[in-house]
Amino acid sequence: MIDKLYDAKASAESLNKIQASREKDRPMQMQVKELCGITGWQDFIEVNKFNEPTAWRMTWHREGYEWEEIQLHIQGVLEDKQLPPIKIARSKKHIQHVKQSIYVMLARQVGNLEGFEIKELGGQRMLEIGNRIFTLKWEAPNMEWFAPLCEVDPEGSIEAINTEDNNFIHGAENVVDYREEKTEGEGEKKTYMMNPQKFHVGDIVDMAFLIVGIPTKQGARAFLVLRSVTLLDGTHMQNWIKAQARGKMTGNAQLQLKKRSAFDNETEKEVEEARKKLRQLAVNKKAKMDKE
Repeated sequence: MIDKLYDAKASAESLNKIQASREKDRPMQMQVKELCGITGWQDFIEVNKFNEPTAWRMTWHREGYEWEEIQLHIQGVLEDKQLPPIKIARSKKHIQHVKQSIYVMLARQVGNLEGFEIKELGGQRMLEIGNRIFTLKWEAPNMEWFAPLCEVDPEGSIEAINTEDNNFIHGAENVVDYREEKTEGEGEKKTYMMNPQKFHVGDIVDMAFLIVGIPTKQGARAFLVLRSVTLLDGTHMQNWIKAQARGKMTGNAQLQLKKRSAFDNETEKEVEEARKKLRQLAVNKKAKMDKE
């Protein structure tokens, strides 16, 4: 967890700058802040029911494009994570609920997030977004198996379910992309695939997610379904690690250890020195004889 050595003020300033320029840098992405700021946004969004798995999904239509599911983006500081590779127990109950998720700290500038399940911790707003690794087969009988990347499933734990248990499917709905954004020569931003284990607490990340209504016994419940995580700025985490290292070095410098002599007294030390000289003379004499 983030501690007092992490420069939260500098991180918050970076996060605010990133969010302020996100609409310009990524015009094709729908930002949560942008959506919340549109008056009457409900007028151009439709909620439709889809099967396999059964869910109500938010869709919209932009001029020149077909109807598509709305994928929202939000940025935050990574506070906690449960990302692949994840050990999977072989019990049906565990497999059904195992998921990949992240817990992020949001900037104040995001705006009104009415309808989102926001948690408060130490005066900061937190948001959890996740995605199940498996879907029950009966919920999506025609969904095809999606082979996970090696970085996501290095030990083959996910792939093993494909042969060991036909009650579950790892399909397109369960896939989360892990990426890193880099700025190219002329300022163009591009993203590249990234090992999920390279994300660290303290990183500034972008999360793409869906708002999905899942049927329950009580009616329906809305879930935030994670679709991708992109590293935007890892410098604050690096500075945090350096600060921790400096703190440990300072602590070690203050600790003085008395080194005990290998000999109990000066006489014993002198005897040992004499033995070393005799051994060296014997070695030199043998070497001389070998040459003759």
